[in-house]
Amino acid sequence: MTRKPSFYYTGFIVVVFLILPIGALAQITIASSDILALIGKSQIVEDDTSGNNITVNIGTAGANRTWDFRGLTLQTDKFTNQFVTPTGTPFAARVPQSNFVQKFTISSQPNATGYLYSQVSSTQFRSLGSGFVNPSGSFFFFANPQDVVPLPVQFNSTWTSVETDTFGNIQTGANIVTSTSSNAVDAWGIVRLSIGDFDCLRIRDNNTTILKFVVGGTTISSDTSKTIDYVWVSKTDLVVAEVSSQDGETNPNYTTAAGFSRLFSKTTSVASPRANENVPTDFALSQNFPNPFNPETEISFQIGRAERAELAVYNIAGEKIRTLVSGIVQPGNHSVKWDGKDETGKFLASGTYVYRLKTGNLQASRKMILLQ
Repeated sequence: MTRKPSFYYTGFIVVVFLILPIGALAQITIASSDILALIGKSQIVEDDTSGNNITVNIGTAGANRTWDFRGLTLQTDKFTNQFVTPTGTPFAARVPQSNFVQKFTISSQPNATGYLYSQVSSTQFRSLGSGFVNPSGSFFFFANPQDVVPLPVQFNSTWTSVETDTFGNIQTGANIVTSTSSNAVDAWGIVRLSIGDFDCLRIRDNNTTILKFVVGGTTISSDTSKTIDYVWVSKTDLVVAEVSSQDGETNPNYTTAAGFSRLFSKTTSVASPRANENVPTDFALSQNFPNPFNPETEISFQIGRAERAELAVYNIAGEKIRTLVSGIVQPGNHSVKWDGKDETGKFLASGTYVYRLKTGNLQASRKMILLQ
């Protein structure tokens, strides 16, 4: 699989870390005002596309470090990242809490545009979701609810997020993927690039992904993947460099990486969103609200064209217990309420349930918690 820039994934939240001018360690902090001040700026980032065996010198953790990435020769693709408000972007209605958006385009895919939606407050930076628009349509994916960074943050801060997804039927065969991301602001110093020097914080991200194949509650096979990634961020430019390790890396000071990206150029203003960008054509399934719930919750979804759709509720064993929508559904936004009952009208027990939306060859599912 070709590695994509960090901006493509809900793990992108680490890029919000900013740093005040360094005079003493107590001055290193992150505030919501620093993040929101980026709106109106843009940058071009070059991302290595070779996908393997990149020689790097990432150094060690600590204070007053210097990282010189000027001499790296890369096989790259470039993408433009713009910091904008949600107004006029195509998925703003899906995440009304958002007040900070990163809009990006890739030089090799000029007809595709991506959007990363976040919520910035005085106490936290929260990833909400990502959307993509291309000639064949558009798609939106909600972020891991645990993709949250507490604000303000300083040198030596740590945070962890865990996400578990189940694909398939637990009884007949399902893949369960659990991803744990442990982050730490482990160093500060100067990053040197061809366009200049940048005062930065370094964020270390230890990633562990466990893939299990389960049948009837019994684990048939299990595979674990680990990586150690680093992101260097500055007050005025967000991400200025990023390194991804080889799979299975255990040495935090490794010298051979699987991926690398760095800031190539920057500007001070961005164009306003196009007028037609606020027309949604995507397939999306929202998180139910309220959640947890008792006795009723609402599920919202969106489809881009008229077609047969099914929205159903399943128990954790993968058994369908209630069909909420079945038939031809017109394009647009829709919502339906569930009262916690099965097909016979019987109230279900408290617990975790899954609701799944299917239209054509597309499907999406989410978990919800019923409290009786």
